[in-house]
Amino acid sequence: MLPLWPLWLLAPVRALPQGPAASAQSPAGSQCIGTDCFAVFWTATSFERASLLCERRSGHLMTVRSSVAADVIGLLLEKAPVRTPGSRLWIGLQLADHNCSHDGDGPLRGFRWVTGDSRTSYSKWRDRDDPSCGPLCVAVPVSSAERDLIWETQSCDAVSSGFLCEYNYPNSCQALALAAGARYVTPFGGHGGNFQSLPPDSKAFVSQLGLELTCGVQGRGDGQEQGLRWGRPDPGAWDCSLDQGGCQGTCKRESGGPECECPGETVLLADGRSCGPAGDLCSGKCDQYCMELEGSDGFQCMCDSGFTLGPDGRTCLDIDDCALSPSPCPQACINEKGGFRCECHPGYHLENGQCQQPDCASLNCEYQCLVQPDGLPRCECAPGFAPRPDQPESCALFCNQTQCPADCDPSPEGPCSCPAGYILEEEAEAEGGNVCSDMDECSAGSCDQGCRNLPGSYECFCYEGFRLDPSMDGGCVIDGDGTVEEPGSGEPSPAPPTSTTSPETRPAGRGVPPGALVGIVLGALALAAVLVAVGWRLRRRQCQALGHKGAGPAKEMMLHQMRDHPAPQKLQVLGRAPGVPTV
Repeated sequence: MLPLWPLWLLAPVRALPQGPAASAQSPAGSQCIGTDCFAVFWTATSFERASLLCERRSGHLMTVRSSVAADVIGLLLEKAPVRTPGSRLWIGLQLADHNCSHDGDGPLRGFRWVTGDSRTSYSKWRDRDDPSCGPLCVAVPVSSAERDLIWETQSCDAVSSGFLCEYNYPNSCQALALAAGARYVTPFGGHGGNFQSLPPDSKAFVSQLGLELTCGVQGRGDGQEQGLRWGRPDPGAWDCSLDQGGCQGTCKRESGGPECECPGETVLLADGRSCGPAGDLCSGKCDQYCMELEGSDGFQCMCDSGFTLGPDGRTCLDIDDCALSPSPCPQACINEKGGFRCECHPGYHLENGQCQQPDCASLNCEYQCLVQPDGLPRCECAPGFAPRPDQPESCALFCNQTQCPADCDPSPEGPCSCPAGYILEEEAEAEGGNVCSDMDECSAGSCDQGCRNLPGSYECFCYEGFRLDPSMDGGCVIDGDGTVEEPGSGEPSPAPPTSTTSPETRPAGRGVPPGALVGIVLGALALAAVLVAVGWRLRRRQCQALGHKGAGPAKEMMLHQMRDHPAPQKLQVLGRAPGVPTV
């Protein structure tokens, strides 16, 4: 059950430019409250696949049992913004097959959490009076405009934009003082510098002191339960200003450096920071387990299965099970701390410790199944469709051009669908029918600096001296060494870029150099001056030409009007009309 923490303390964590890098599987936002941690992942997938991804890191889809948990979702989304309109996130609530929901079944209407229970003091159904039957799963639609998250039922096979995971631990470490500027990495992939608490085996990086600390049991090696504290392999205290130097007792600044002192009858243990009772032979002596030897002043260290005792007789070292011969796995072996994990080659699946080759009957392909030259079956899709990356047996609309025909229901007034990243444009049948046109995400300001629009997707890049931060969707940060990196952001696509945003189309205030703006203004003024000069010169020539053609007659008429004496006969003759006698 979540405690009623002040919500301003629960600011979601987002990675900063420095510190440990986030992996490709890191959540877009995460936070820990007491012994519970939460994370949001923007990975389009089905309910079952989302549940497996949470379980892969010892968690489960999030249970929203209180209004505080609902508020946590809203806070997570503040630093992990919605990527596309109409996005939905799976939560850990489902209705089993052949079961039907009714209001009489309590707040959850017959639905159950993935943890197997139905305990809750909170519910937020969109259609509470609408009875429905399973199998159904619950997602919350999210948008940048609304934070009042409503529960919506949908098919468990539907693909949502992402999902929310929850991780529960028996104990935790308090976060270090904010002034230390620590950066954290958690076992479930969360990272950043603003956690409230940290689960076991989390790492803290304090760059200003050159420290790398681990959250765990410190000091004792006899297997006894203790509260978790920050520690490091090197013995002795670190700077007393940070977490009392790691001392369980008191941290003192001595001439030779910081030192720990223990209270009362306790003594300093081997790690130089923990305190234990005097005369305890095993206190702080062994890495994992310690046994005092009867009849002597000695002790014996022991290790868990999957570890072996190191040369010093105290440290436990991991055994690389995958290096054993024969291999414990039929195909691929992945060594882990204290154990190992077996995996199969692509196309095979693990069953009872063996990698089984599938056949078309077991794949359950949506369209058709074809056996490949290597003998493995593979699901194929109809033209205009492609297998889903996370569900290869299912097909999804696919287009790798700027425009493709829409997939329309042949019935009259039937709906039409487009792949993700495309918009429907309705056209008459004579003009080719409805089409799907690529959406220009770059024009919507999807990237912090540079943006390349791709068919159905986009790619972000940064200017010189900046680099993409993997924890920020399209965000650029100052590159520490001044180098330029251009990894992609957004959805991957094999197609080459079709267009690049110009400086004029970049969002205002997003990294356009002031010099570029001055150059644009001066260039526009110079072009305007040239056009004015050319226009004036052409007009002048036109006027001169017209003046030359009309100068003779106009001048003669003027002289004729100014005469005040009889005109010469020559002019009289020249000026009379034919057939008129002279006077």
